Amino acid sequence: MTSAPELDPAGLAALGVDDRVIATRVQLDGQRALRFLADLPRLVACWQTRLDLHGARIMPGGVLSAALACERRRDGAPVVLKLSASGPGGARAEAAALSVWEGVGACRLLFASEDGAAMLLSAIYPGAAVAPGDDDRHDAKRAAELLATLHRIPAGRIAADIPAVAHELRWRFERAHDHLDGPSHAGGLVSHQELDDAHRSALPLAKRCPSKVMCHGDFMNKNILLDAVGRWWAIDPRPCVGDPCLDAAFWSLTHRPGILVRERCEEIGGAAGLDPGRIWAWAQVFAASEAVLVTDLARARAHHSVLAR
Repeated sequence: MTSAPELDPAGLAALGVDDRVIATRVQLDGQRALRFLADLPRLVACWQTRLDLHGARIMPGGVLSAALACERRRDGAPVVLKLSASGPGGARAEAAALSVWEGVGACRLLFASEDGAAMLLSAIYPGAAVAPGDDDRHDAKRAAELLATLHRIPAGRIAADIPAVAHELRWRFERAHDHLDGPSHAGGLVSHQELDDAHRSALPLAKRCPSKVMCHGDFMNKNILLDAVGRWWAIDPRPCVGDPCLDAAFWSLTHRPGILVRERCEEIGGAAGLDPGRIWAWAQVFAASEAVLVTDLARARAHHSVLAR
């Protein structure tokens, strides 16, 4: 058995990483999260020096990545340093997608290391995550507008580093299986067999897609930020080439878990010109994995209620 990596409490505290942040990340990803946190102070110091930054402070979110609010020394501009340990494929794909979007609909990429493990991004101010409003129809319209912007990239411009949707499905369901084998956050709601069934049902959906676009891949409120005038901006993609309905489905499922998901699929489908039936089918696929991957039981049960339908 390998020993737990030794953390640098003072170095992490200087970045705003407290015991609560550490506990949350360990709950989500165990030893891998600890290894990343153990190396984080060194990584931040290295990249702040290289990119002429200072004042790094960790921002909410992330598991095997860290987004840090910084300033550029030369002009005081606010920027975000994102460091990732999620593997070169995922990080490189994220950098490629942000590069292709060119700061339209998504945060602008200012720099990326060759493997994508270090990125410098434009800051979105004030940058609060989108929260559900009082009107699902209005929220669905806003989500559809942002998706139309993100999905505008024609096939010929999609970088070779962006994987097919089958790759991302495999990653998501393997991650759910891993969580099910560890301390389950779903309270035993979903079995390995149900995860496999959902994964298998997704494959023909992906294969019979009538049109393919560059999808965000993790399109949910925590990955959509508001700027000072209320515009929506996407961050933290898990990009893939596939069915635009999958992004609409992921938002419909996670916007208000378990409540009127099918109706929300209809709303966003109508607003985006997408097939509501395909969106609902994708929502049921993701309900299985999300019922395992979320960290609180109420949300897990809400996702499971969609799967049960």
